[in-house]
Amino acid sequence: MASNKFVVLPSTTSALVPDHLTIFRFAGAITAKGVLEGYLLGIDFAKFFLKHITGTPLSITDLQDVDPELTQNLIWVLENNPDDLCATFT
Repeated sequence: MASNKFVVLPSTTSALVPDHLTIFRFAGAITAKGVLEGYLLGIDFAKFFLKHITGTPLSITDLQDVDPELTQNLIWVLENNPDDLCATFT
């Protein structure tokens, strides 16, 4: 399923930015302030990120925002017998 939707999620390379945690805290504070004041922010956070920060249990489908193809492949393996592929995982 192709989508033009952009989602916000932490970068895997954010640790390379000096003082990145301060930037995250600032972005979080601005976002929280907007939510508390009732402003429509127009930010689409990745589903797995929202679930993580709210303490909601994650599922395999939450990976969809990050890697749709990997998600579909993992779901296929869960729903089918991978022995039919004659593949070994070493």
